[in-house]
Amino acid sequence: MNDWTKGLGVTQPHYSKIVGGVVPLTPQRAAVVEAWLEGAVRRDAPPPVSDRAMRIRRIAGSIQVQLRELTDLLTSEGARSRRPVKRAGKREKIVKD
Repeated sequence: MNDWTKGLGVTQPHYSKIVGGVVPLTPQRAAVVEAWLEGAVRRDAPPPVSDRAMRIRRIAGSIQVQLRELTDLLTSEGARSRRPVKRAGKREKIVKD
């Protein structure tokens, strides 16, 4: 049984029959489904966010925006570096006599 079939108190085949219209949904089962769905919505709700966490998110978002602006400035045509990029060369092998 899946978590949702356990929560509804039915087996997966019986659930499929209800959804497929083969077996009618009784008022009692409808009440169980409704209660289970309300509980699932509450379980999936995000936890409350503290003022500190909100401030951290706001600052992080600001930093991301500033980094994008900085990257745009550094990669624009006028701001390209004129220095050549240093590339790693091959190491010479040291031969001992």
